[in-house]
Amino acid sequence: MVSGGGPKGLTAEQRQALRHQLAAPILAGIKTRLDELHPTLLPQSPLGKAVSYALAEWEPLNRYLEDGRLEVDNNLTENALRPSCVGKKNYLFFGHPGAGWRSAVIYSVIVSCRRRKIDPWEYLRDLMRRLPAAKNHDIPDLVPARWKPSASPWKS
Repeated sequence: MVSGGGPKGLTAEQRQALRHQLAAPILAGIKTRLDELHPTLLPQSPLGKAVSYALAEWEPLNRYLEDGRLEVDNNLTENALRPSCVGKKNYLFFGHPGAGWRSAVIYSVIVSCRRRKIDPWEYLRDLMRRLPAAKNHDIPDLVPARWKPSASPWKS
């Protein structure tokens, strides 16, 4: 997941430099230990599976060192998905087969707005005013990631 800012107002470049200074040596030590352990473990043992998994995923695990915009974890994504997951069983009984899909689309739009600090109600109100006159080539500019509020005199 890509993030706009960082802890304590650090820029992406500052985060990257700090990670290289503090986290890279720790990760290098972990990698050395995993490489030492791997040949001594039974492949199907729980520890053998864990070490094999860690080594197989080593490159993606270290990717956050390369770009200060990347988060070290996926907590933001998991927190955004949690409301949908918690109510999953309830959504099986919306009354119409297509209702669950429509609900998922609405949740996605609302979560996208919230992640970008856009008021979902303001976004949807503006969108509903603009869609009837929109051309196909206008649609990409209306998604939450690229949306700019209209200067319409109809806006209330």
